[in-house]
Amino acid sequence: MNISKGLRGVAAAALGAATILACGIIGIGSASASPVDVSSNDGEITIHSAGAGHVYKALKIGDYTFANVEEVSGTPKIASIQTSTVGSPATLKQAIANAAKSAGATVPTSGQCASDPVCWISSHWLGYDLDDPSSASKDEGYKGHLRDFVTKLQEEPGFKDAADASGISKTAVEANGDTSATFTNLPEGLYVIQDVSEASVDGSSNSIPVLVGTSVGPNKCKTFMKATTPNAGEVEAKKDAPSVDKKWVSTTDEEGTEVDRTQSGPLYGDVMHFNLTAKVPVTTGFNKYFFRVTDTASSGIEYVSGSAKVRVGNSEKNLVDVPASPTAQADEVYLEETTSNPDGMRRLNFTFPYIMQYQLHDKIEIEYDAKVTQTGRQNNTAGVDWSTDVRNQPNGNCVADPSASDCGVVKHVDTSTFSFATYNMVLKNYDGELQNVLLGGAKFQLLKDGKPLEFKKLGDGSYVYHPGKAKSSLTKEMTVSERKTGVQGARAISFFQPRVRLAADSNESMGNLKIDGLPLGIYTVSQIAPPTSKPNAELLKFDVKFTEDVSNHGVYVSLLKDYTQGLVQQPVQNKDHLGATFSLNVSKEPSGLLGALGSISNGILGPGTLARTGVSLFILLILLCCLMAIATTIMRRRHQISR
Repeated sequence: MNISKGLRGVAAAALGAATILACGIIGIGSASASPVDVSSNDGEITIHSAGAGHVYKALKIGDYTFANVEEVSGTPKIASIQTSTVGSPATLKQAIANAAKSAGATVPTSGQCASDPVCWISSHWLGYDLDDPSSASKDEGYKGHLRDFVTKLQEEPGFKDAADASGISKTAVEANGDTSATFTNLPEGLYVIQDVSEASVDGSSNSIPVLVGTSVGPNKCKTFMKATTPNAGEVEAKKDAPSVDKKWVSTTDEEGTEVDRTQSGPLYGDVMHFNLTAKVPVTTGFNKYFFRVTDTASSGIEYVSGSAKVRVGNSEKNLVDVPASPTAQADEVYLEETTSNPDGMRRLNFTFPYIMQYQLHDKIEIEYDAKVTQTGRQNNTAGVDWSTDVRNQPNGNCVADPSASDCGVVKHVDTSTFSFATYNMVLKNYDGELQNVLLGGAKFQLLKDGKPLEFKKLGDGSYVYHPGKAKSSLTKEMTVSERKTGVQGARAISFFQPRVRLAADSNESMGNLKIDGLPLGIYTVSQIAPPTSKPNAELLKFDVKFTEDVSNHGVYVSLLKDYTQGLVQQPVQNKDHLGATFSLNVSKEPSGLLGALGSISNGILGPGTLARTGVSLFILLILLCCLMAIATTIMRRRHQISR
């Protein structure tokens, strides 16, 4: 009888029930083997890799009717075992027969296994022919349908009633580095082991039900004469905890040239190449299985459309949009891009509707590109959604939404996180002679290792570091904002050079220069042109250092050296721990009366002053009248002298 499922069946059954029924064989005998007592309650079953906190229930479905053991080099080994449903309740026998038929078996009505489904399971489903006791085809059992049988059995009402009435429960505990659950003093025979814990107690799915026989005889013999036969009385829990690993593989600039960001981390404008890897999960016991790989990123990491590729094993899969309604499954992967509001988090969902047809533990690879479009702190997390409970599994209406009722019990776990950040500094250009007056128009360069860096202009007085090639023009000179919007949105009136007096709560950009997108390191800020209103002002130069602030998950910015002796104040760290603000004092003015008058008039006519008083124009008129009177007097005296 050939009921093989092919390669997928081989792999799945190797982790499913077929691996553990070798103790139920018939017909392997030896002339020197001796029978042992299997009637006592001295059987043991140990479940390895059980998972801390998982609760297991054991229910006997068949008895050992006899067993032969032979000593090999002083070690007792099991030569043969026969199992039967003798003594089992009629309802349980019927449940076993029903499950066998549901899984595709035909239980004989005559012969050695007449009306004895466990006898039949113990032989045919391990690959043996009852008429050929010398058959050496036991390994064929790994291609059988035992996984189907034991899953169907769990669904039978007769089995559930029996399990509830007489099942023995054990909770897995840590022992010698192995989280295991051990059942002792069991009547020797064949058992179904159920994981009855709450789904995902330890982050893994519940184990599928498994079939295993107890140890044999008073000496608790577990090893078979045939070396490839799994031990009696021992079984690995068939649970699974899928995970996904994420790696940043390489980086290119906007024009596709590969750049090295090993030291700095990703920077603004970079295109990052990511690789996600997972494995085809254990789907044994499921009729339908939900499996999805997710990739969630903050708003400053944008997916490059069309860049994603998916491979399972050596086969590249077609990426298609999620269908509006259930369709016939094809060997393709659903790709969905979503954005959450108001945080702007972006998620890529890769759903695998064909997952049960892939080879167990084959490698799943996903690669895609993403562009860094914002500065600051960025996070990127990979996770997985998967079915966790064979008792509540997806049905045919489950498409790509794990929260839908049609998808059964689905667990989500984030298993790999990638984060990085770039930082900023703000330069506030204050008039050193007039309090709270900010000056615009000054020009600066930012140097690293003595070389000026290139920047992209984002707006008035706002620049971002942009290494590598860019599709738009870059500059090495940054200009302090000269925007003349007054305090609280009022328009400034300026009769002289652009300058503004700001209230403490003002958000104006006049006199500000924001330099963003900076990695950790030491920089030199070099002023190359003075403010527009003070053409003779001293040019500033100072060194700053950006170091990691571990306690606040950010950066600490410090002033290393002020080459202009006191004109640069110590920085104020920003509240978001992503930068700092420097206050710069512009001190020197043009000499002479006009320069002094210009300074006075600009201070008087600042919009902050205008906003607070209605006499500014009157004061200016008085000053002008005084000047005119002085000039008139001088001219009269000169005229009198000339006469």
